[in-house]
Amino acid sequence: GIMGFFGLCLGLTVWALLPYGLGWPFWLGMAAAAAQVLWHFTLIKDRQREGCFVAFSKSHYIGMTMFAGIALGFALR
Repeated sequence: GIMGFFGLCLGLTVWALLPYGLGWPFWLGMAAAAAQVLWHFTLIKDRQREGCFVAFSKSHYIGMTMFAGIALGFALR
C-alpha cells in the first residue's frame, strides 16, 4: 500500500505539472525522488522495525527533492 501511494504521489505530481514545461530540473527532481522511493522500498520490504523507522524518519527528503526540482524548474523557465 505504501509503495502504491508513493507511486500515485509521483505520478499525479508529474501529471499536474507536465503542462508547465519545467524542463530538466523538474525531471531530475522526480528521478531523484523515485530513486528515494525505491530506497524506501528496500528498507520496508522485510517489515523490520528498524528499517521502517529509518524510512519513516527520512521520508521528508522525498518531498524536499520534489520541491527542489519544481522550484528550480520554475526559476529557470
